[in-house]
Amino acid sequence: MFSYHASWITEDGHAYGIGDNIDKQISDSFPKQFIKEPTEVKIHDKDGKEYIPISSVCGRFYSLYIVKSPDDDQLHLAYIHSQNNGVPIFVNINGQNPVAIYGGMTNSAAITEEGSIVMLNKSIVESKNEITKVYTLPDEEKPIYIACLDDYYFVLSQSGKIYQFCLLSYSLSK
Repeated sequence: MFSYHASWITEDGHAYGIGDNIDKQISDSFPKQFIKEPTEVKIHDKDGKEYIPISSVCGRFYSLYIVKSPDDDQLHLAYIHSQNNGVPIFVNINGQNPVAIYGGMTNSAAITEEGSIVMLNKSIVESKNEITKVYTLPDEEKPIYIACLDDYYFVLSQSGKIYQFCLLSYSLSK
């Protein structure tokens, strides 16, 4: 939970949300109000195809989900942001499978099966159909955890090294 709303996934593959949806940060299908009872979140693409939720994380104006396509085993990132009126944006990460997601107040991130890092913020709303840049750590290091701050991401690698990504300079440093 972050900033007055929360979402979670049940073992049987259903997503639920509760709390502040006044800016449509939980779902476009919920009313613009405070949701007082757990309510099921359905995640559909622009063609109306419903996806199976796997994982979720929330920030002040967003909710991020890992979802599975009902047609195959492909995993996707579905990003819901108040600036997009709560309509899910399916983040184009060029066919990579996200396996973990992390979130802070304004920024979020994912780690892919391939060991890449996807950094997400409200700029995704403006670049809906473009391939989102994915990052890798130097020296074939693999990320295992990401802390998402307002101006920085900190990435913990499998070997215990910490890497810093500054949003202001767009560089990855150790």
